[in-house]
Amino acid sequence: PLKSGNQNIGVVFFSSCQPDTYKMVHVRTFVEIADELSMIVDHGRLRKDSEDSKKQMQSLSMVLHDLRSPLGTIQGFAAASLDEPWFQNVDPEGKAVFDVFLRNSKYMFDLLNELSEIGELERQPEGLKLETVKLNTFYEEMAHLGKILAEPKEITFTATDICGPSQRVVFDRHKIRRVLDNLFSNAIKYSKRGSGISFTAECCPNRVTFSVEDKGQGIPASEQPKLFRRFGKTSVRPTEGETSTGLGLAIAKEIVQQHSGGISMKSESGEGSTFTFWIPLITSESFV
Repeated sequence: PLKSGNQNIGVVFFSSCQPDTYKMVHVRTFVEIADELSMIVDHGRLRKDSEDSKKQMQSLSMVLHDLRSPLGTIQGFAAASLDEPWFQNVDPEGKAVFDVFLRNSKYMFDLLNELSEIGELERQPEGLKLETVKLNTFYEEMAHLGKILAEPKEITFTATDICGPSQRVVFDRHKIRRVLDNLFSNAIKYSKRGSGISFTAECCPNRVTFSVEDKGQGIPASEQPKLFRRFGKTSVRPTEGETSTGLGLAIAKEIVQQHSGGISMKSESGEGSTFTFWIPLITSESFV
């Protein structure tokens, strides 16, 4: 039999008009031939599936690109209208409808961007632009970003750097920034106004670890397995109506895994959540 995994996909048939033509030595050879042919057929099927998947992803990428431009224009005009004199004369019901329109157009635009981003990560799983990064400078930039993002909700953002001042690490600055930006945004979305968020960076002998802790709503234990999946939304909702696509943590996981790292979380309902990820501590000396 020819097999693909545990599934029979065909047979190799040998026959002879002469009795007792085949001995056990022949049977063993035939089995080896069948095994080799199974591998060749299986490889061909996998390659075809991979090529079909790439074509689908390319088509999806084109569709996302074509949708993003007009939707961005609509969102831009809608946002600009808020400052126009005529908008002040719109009645409250009209303004409420306009608010729904603006929020949903922003959600759709964010969704298209994140779908495009996760598609790009799949098409180029090894597409890292590695560079030597001075860790404390990068940390200060991210801490400053976190404070700016937290200000509108009057959230206290504290930062602690346990790494040395001269530590230099090799990673993709843009992508690791994307991971932290996502974790900051999530912590803020699901935290109540006036609460606190803490950001920590720590260097161990073979890894650098980043943690983002909030004192928000927390996530029920039964729903935590949904996290890091695409569209893995839980019943917990942002505290002030912010939008969420359900793709941010999936993107974060892809990026961390590209760096040969890991990401995890711990949470208790009503007590807040802590998201932690680490990447190997590749120094500039070992990189060179």
